[in-house]
Amino acid sequence: FGGNTEERELSDHGLMLWGNGQYQFAEAAMGYSSSLDWLSYQQRGWSDPHVVGYSESHDEERMLYKLLQFGNDGPGHDTQQPEVAYDRAEAANAIFFSIPGPKMMWQFQELGYDFSINYCINGGNSPNCRLDPKPIRWDYAEVEGRRQLYAVISALTHLKKSYPTFATTDFHFLDQSYYKRIKLNHSDMNAVTMANFRVESDAVDPSFQSTGTWYEYFTGDSLNVTNVNENISLAPGEYRIYTDQHITPPESFYVGTSDLGVINVELYPNPIGSSERLSLIHSELSDIREASVIDQMGRSSEISYDYDGYELTLDTANISSNGIYYIRIVTSDKIYLARVVKI
Repeated sequence: FGGNTEERELSDHGLMLWGNGQYQFAEAAMGYSSSLDWLSYQQRGWSDPHVVGYSESHDEERMLYKLLQFGNDGPGHDTQQPEVAYDRAEAANAIFFSIPGPKMMWQFQELGYDFSINYCINGGNSPNCRLDPKPIRWDYAEVEGRRQLYAVISALTHLKKSYPTFATTDFHFLDQSYYKRIKLNHSDMNAVTMANFRVESDAVDPSFQSTGTWYEYFTGDSLNVTNVNENISLAPGEYRIYTDQHITPPESFYVGTSDLGVINVELYPNPIGSSERLSLIHSELSDIREASVIDQMGRSSEISYDYDGYELTLDTANISSNGIYYIRIVTSDKIYLARVVKI
């Protein structure tokens, strides 16, 4: 809305204000020097966590687009390669979500959306196409690196929602040119998030809050700390979250994304008319956990179903308007996707 003095006063009166970190987080992910701590309300001198931080939005280039087009490179580490770019987006999100305070995500950020904001419906690229519709890429969920990015972001949001440590008011953000470290202090549990945004390895000071056993959140590995400042070697783009209590990511981190096979199936009838039910003949739909319909705006709603061990029948009552929809069926080990048209 204005300068920091004005926004601080608005915050003191209870307003929530946008915190744009798009350029800075993209620069870090691309392997360039960048400062990220302006998303910290304390760095701004505010009393309350009223900065709604974001690293992607409707109005600017996507992080993955910039990585793949303009990313830096080092020995054996080219950030313009998709698999490397996905990993570096994970590192950026690890820092992003570890900063206390509310966050906003933009659609498909969790799957590494990489179409330019200037993408044209004819496949070209022009500033005149800024408001053109952009492709809806549900198939991104079938790409291993993108599914892993989704899993990491899911595990990070789980931390923010489940552990008071990640909403603490007692934290310190070390925001060096390439090394970022956030120390989170809380009576329940302490945590340290660190990331190396160089395009080469780096030895970094973790500055743990205490000696003893620390646990890395994503791997579950333990670390016996006898010197809180003993350097840790981080590969280019590597990130870690250590806690002094053992916690595990949600089950979906292991099962719900990267280990699930995504299978495209055909439902019938297709197209569908009013009050028709959809059917899928499949004898191996064990342990159905979810059936949902997704419209062209990405809105999802559950749908009721019946399964007799041979035929799955889906109620289409939630498909009220004409258009293209996606049906998503989640079992214990697979995701089934189907495209249907309502006429």
